[in-house]
Amino acid sequence: MGYKEEFEDFYEVILNNKENDLGNCEEAIKDLAFFEAALKSNGNKIKVDVLIN
Repeated sequence: MGYKEEFEDFYEVILNNKENDLGNCEEAIKDLAFFEAALKSNGNKIKVDVLIN
């Protein structure tokens, strides 16, 4: 599944009060924290949960 399908699903969630089948805000925050850790790590270990809280 790609970004287009995810956006279309999100659009249906907002417009038609459909249940969000593809994820939620909490999962999106975890994904962003992972990428932030990867970008800031400079090869060092970073605890991802620290970025979330």
